[in-house]
Amino acid sequence: MKPYRAACVFILRPQDHFVLAISRGSDTKDWGLPGGGVEDHETFEQGAVRELFEETGVSLAPQTRLRKLFEGPSRRAYTHVFEPQGPLFWPEKLQSTPFEGYVAFVPLSFLISENSSFKRYNLEFFKKIGMIK
Repeated sequence: MKPYRAACVFILRPQDHFVLAISRGSDTKDWGLPGGGVEDHETFEQGAVRELFEETGVSLAPQTRLRKLFEGPSRRAYTHVFEPQGPLFWPEKLQSTPFEGYVAFVPLSFLISENSSFKRYNLEFFKKIGMIK
């Protein structure tokens, strides 16, 4: 069985350490980074950009590049996490298209709480990039 490939995008609002996140459906206690499965014809970067747009409405300007922050196993997937380096196009309202969950800037604590489906992975990621000890 081929391992599931996933990609996520990390967008931090530096002034208050809030992270752009999407809820798991209507459960506003369970938040994760925008991301998802990478199609067979896509690179991890292409999958991350597509998932960011589908889940939040945010898109990258043509000159914006992605910097890989992290890669590693997460639950049933091998995941790459990227940070945009350059301008983003923000929709008037952050929303998942098609609706999969709520989109918002949330405190980092939401992504590492006991309610988070991705707690273990998020803890490892945030430790690796130096946001938590």
